Amino acid sequence: MNSTWLRHGEASLHVADYGGSGPKTVILCHGLGGSHANFAALGPLLAERARVLAIDLPGFGLSPPGSGADMPGFIGAIGRLFDAITSGEIEGASLPVVLVGNSMGGAVSILAAGERGRDIEHLVLVCPALPIVRPFDIDPRFALLIGSAMLPGYDAFLHARLRDAGPEALVHDMLNLTCADKSRVPRAAVAEMIALAKKRTQFSWMATSFSTASRSIARTLLRQDTYRAAMRAVRAPVLLVQGDRDRLVPVSSARAALDVCPHWTLEIYEGVGHVPQLETPDRLKDSIFRFVDR
Repeated sequence: MNSTWLRHGEASLHVADYGGSGPKTVILCHGLGGSHANFAALGPLLAERARVLAIDLPGFGLSPPGSGADMPGFIGAIGRLFDAITSGEIEGASLPVVLVGNSMGGAVSILAAGERGRDIEHLVLVCPALPIVRPFDIDPRFALLIGSAMLPGYDAFLHARLRDAGPEALVHDMLNLTCADKSRVPRAAVAEMIALAKKRTQFSWMATSFSTASRSIARTLLRQDTYRAAMRAVRAPVLLVQGDRDRLVPVSSARAALDVCPHWTLEIYEGVGHVPQLETPDRLKDSIFRFVDR
């Protein structure tokens, strides 16, 4: 993996470049609290047949918040990456792309498809953030995490948590929450996430970006009618991949998404949690290429 930096407003945007070649360019977009490292297992597999890039959204990974660690800022960052591909700043990539979004990155991808639909040929939503139809299906730990991130003083709390627990413990805590079986996550991917978490402890904006993004995605999902209208407005073919043991986005929400968009294709992974790209990267690779080829 190589790093590419794009000037974006008054800040820089970090893009992990997994190389690869082929007729398709794949863009990978992470979720809340995530980064390009969440695709450490999947990226190289996709690069066997496609050009693959993973964006660090503003305020996450190595990208500073710049114009904002919120939904408008994230959509603008996706647009900046598309413009960089058009201008040739990133060699070997081309539009339209296959856009793959996990969790919050799925919501970003849906909204970006409304603004830059001509640049997206296929949309793959991996356990995307969706309106909750059965609130009691959500893991209480995740509800507490999001609720806490919206309270005054959360930034100081997170900094203290980092100091007391350390980056490695935080990574494993997140894997325990997002995976059905974290032992399936490749060790190299875990090591990459821990290494990045250690770097991020030096960033003064880390906690603020998390809480800002938490508020922004919560507001987006609470406006259910507007969000469902955005889902219906997507013109690209959509593959929705959902783990049936996802504690953050219940499978009930994925099934309800097909009531809104019955033309979407749904694949449910049994025994898999919120991050199939880490738990079952080979299976997800096969699903993506099978969908794109079809």
